[in-house]
Amino acid sequence: MKKQLVIGYGNPLRRDDGVAHHIIERLREQTPSDALELLICHQLTPELVERLHDVGRVILIDAREGRHAGEILVEQVFPTEVFGAFTHNVTPSSLLGAALEWYDVRPQCYIVSITGADFSIGEGLSEAVAVAVPLAVSVVGRLCGQTEGAMSHDA
Repeated sequence: MKKQLVIGYGNPLRRDDGVAHHIIERLREQTPSDALELLICHQLTPELVERLHDVGRVILIDAREGRHAGEILVEQVFPTEVFGAFTHNVTPSSLLGAALEWYDVRPQCYIVSITGADFSIGEGLSEAVAVAVPLAVSVVGRLCGQTEGAMSHDA
């Protein structure tokens, strides 16, 4: 089986925008080290495309704006064509599009997004988002096919 990559991205100095960092840290604590490749970054960048060339599945984790703080949304992501320089606005779809164009690979991809309540400057999560972290960890584990024995969760 090809390896699985989990990329959490966001700014931990913008409160709930950093939720992915918390989820990745929980996954590091609860998941066998050889089960998943875990990566944290501030944003998606073209350099990440190379990481996808031998991956069977990639899970992206990010915060989003919305009405219901703490809500978790899972969406499958499909590649889009890459136009131009592909350097400034890397989206999940364009990241996959570049992987398809450059390496002729098409890993299965999902984005797990958590609705934030507070994106102001500061550290720490709002209460609603902090409560959602254990469930988000569980959701990522299920997407990666981790069994209950290999991954514990509070949800």
